[in-house]
Amino acid sequence: MIRVIFIILIFLNSTILFSQSSGGLIIGDIKVTGNEGVSKDLIINTSGLSKGSRMYGEDLQYAIKKLWGLDLFSNIIIDAEQNVGDKVFLNIIVECLPRLSTIKVSGAEEVDRRDIEDVVLKYIMQGQSIRESDINRVKVSLSNLYKDKNYLLANIEIDKRITPNGRAELVINIEEGSEIYIENINFHGNYNFDKDDLLDTFQDTHEDAWWREGKYDKEKFRADKQLLKQFYENNGFRNVEIVKDSVWYNDAGDELNIDIWLTEGHKYYFGDISFEGNTINSDDKLRSVLNFEKGDEYSKEALNISLGQGLYPMYQDKGYLRSRITPQEQIVGLDTINYTFKIQEGVKARIRKINIIGNTRTSEKVIRRDFNIYPGDIFSRSKLLRSQRNAFMLNYFSNVMPDAKQVSDTEVDLEFTIDEKSTEQASTSISYSGNDGFIGTLGFAFNNFSFSKPFVRGDGQRLSTQIEFSKKYWRYSLSLEDPWLLDTPTLVGASFNYQKRKEKYSDTYLKGGSLKVGRRFAWADNWLRGIWIYNIQNVEYEDVEDDSPEEYELYNGKNITTSSITQYFIRNSMDRPEFPTRGSEFTIMTKVAGKLLGGDEEFHKHQFEFQWYQPLIKDRLVIMNQYIFGAMDKFSTSAYISAREYFFMGGSGLSGSEPLRGYDDNSIGPRSNGYYIGGKNMFKTSIELRLKFAESPMLVYGLAFFDAGNVWSDFKQADLFDLNRSAGFGIRVFMPMIGMIGLDYGYGFDKYDIDGKRYGEWLPHFRLGTNI
Repeated sequence: MIRVIFIILIFLNSTILFSQSSGGLIIGDIKVTGNEGVSKDLIINTSGLSKGSRMYGEDLQYAIKKLWGLDLFSNIIIDAEQNVGDKVFLNIIVECLPRLSTIKVSGAEEVDRRDIEDVVLKYIMQGQSIRESDINRVKVSLSNLYKDKNYLLANIEIDKRITPNGRAELVINIEEGSEIYIENINFHGNYNFDKDDLLDTFQDTHEDAWWREGKYDKEKFRADKQLLKQFYENNGFRNVEIVKDSVWYNDAGDELNIDIWLTEGHKYYFGDISFEGNTINSDDKLRSVLNFEKGDEYSKEALNISLGQGLYPMYQDKGYLRSRITPQEQIVGLDTINYTFKIQEGVKARIRKINIIGNTRTSEKVIRRDFNIYPGDIFSRSKLLRSQRNAFMLNYFSNVMPDAKQVSDTEVDLEFTIDEKSTEQASTSISYSGNDGFIGTLGFAFNNFSFSKPFVRGDGQRLSTQIEFSKKYWRYSLSLEDPWLLDTPTLVGASFNYQKRKEKYSDTYLKGGSLKVGRRFAWADNWLRGIWIYNIQNVEYEDVEDDSPEEYELYNGKNITTSSITQYFIRNSMDRPEFPTRGSEFTIMTKVAGKLLGGDEEFHKHQFEFQWYQPLIKDRLVIMNQYIFGAMDKFSTSAYISAREYFFMGGSGLSGSEPLRGYDDNSIGPRSNGYYIGGKNMFKTSIELRLKFAESPMLVYGLAFFDAGNVWSDFKQADLFDLNRSAGFGIRVFMPMIGMIGLDYGYGFDKYDIDGKRYGEWLPHFRLGTNI
């Protein structure tokens, strides 16, 4: 809109007064007219003019400029209505911009009218002045709205019509055109890679296909061109150039085409590799951490990785925090680049102090005792990252950010900034088991507790109490644990439990307790720890069915005492507790009952478990592999093993069995008289592909899985080719104060009916309030 400005600075008599007096005029009074809907005080204050002040010619110019800056008026006049002596009386006359009354939209078929109105009201509210700048913003936003829906050539015209009451109707006329997708992407000058190779480098710009829409976005296309350049640079073509590109539409205006012209240049290879200035590390040692060798295709990425993940960490691990490494290249012939890495090693830096910021709940000693680096130590990058990992694995913090601040050439301060998260879990949960039906849980788990100052601070100690109940059983447990007894890496703990259970073949009453001792091992690789648990349990079987397995009948109405020691060796190098992306966990369990320990049961039981994690895409897509082996036997043929000690498998594992999704709980393995009785040997493998959807404010990830496993009555019958298989998908949500919520839907391939005919079936597995 073209604004016509009529500015009358002052009437003729005032002009004469200004010309005759160099001392200016005193403002006798100021009034404002025409200011409908705009505050008089706002206008006067913005103008800079005030009653009683002396006014000069330039003050009027300044006042007019400031009032136009409000962008609220279509016309501004400052009139000198009267002057008496050296006093002047001003009238600021304004014509306000029209205010929005209604919105009229025509031509919108593919975009909902309400969406268009929402865009308008984002910039111009009902009753608000309609400014040209706001109209332009509305037009740009509506254009982007149509582009998001792939109407790239939509034409949008906006006009305002003044209504008889002086208000304005905003009229939006839209010519949507056709929905446009990318029909072709053509490359010119690509002699070393075909079109498909180059298209694969694009992340968001694709040709239209039945499985994928070919949407065009200017900014995303610009980013994809950079990916194309990086692809060439990482495959030998260091001098590649994207000369130009052209984005054009066909004559019908319903297809988009892209042409890209390239100059590939020569293909280069890495030549001789040498080092200068290195006294701490030998050439061979430095060469061993490079991500390329002589004769490899030139790769800019390999060069950067060699610096950032190879050479610099090697020096930083030895304290040379300020080392400088400069790669110098020399082109030999047409296709070879020799590299000389010039190294300024500097001097070693020691840790002056370590600061911890953000621990509003957790005692500082709890964090420091898990660090691998201390004040006075030579700086080590690997120890710094290991300390960060250890703090994460405490599972008390949502984020741990380390930073190294150079104090001098020889000193550095470390700073760990942490974000506390809730570590208490109120276990009010519902789970479902195919064997037990719905299982309710009531309890509390304090994972960062303080026995000396409960509910005030966190000393890393653990206290939990829980009641589980269903139509078939109820169970109560209480446990206490201190992972650092007397500030040493020695774990101690105790627990008590009582359980009443209605089995298929008996009523079972169990009560027991345990004592736990653990220790980190310094002689290994400090990922390893050992745990020893002494457990004593008393079990009573009552109302045993006549067709139950023989061992239940023998002990009907009797108390059976089990005295055992269980030993765990655990090596855990996972990087995160809830969504590991790399690392592994290796566990060896050995349990011995009876003999010198006393009790009615005499057996030895062994289990080996290994799981590892590997990131596939930027720590968001992760593959997890798991293998579990189990074996047990009696010490003698006359010895007794209770049914609960055998290996069971199937379902979600809520009944104490090894989980195998797609099957009912405890439904895999040997049977007797129609009952699953467990076995002495067990094997299971699982593969999961995990995709993280969100990390804040809560962790959410989905998964696809394949499980296979079986239980056998003895070692002779074990057959790793005779496995019950399943596959499916699931989701996990980790919520503070609740824990992990999980839902899996698994298809069991190897179920058998009463006639021995195999069939498959989908089964859900739901858990709430439990880490899974």
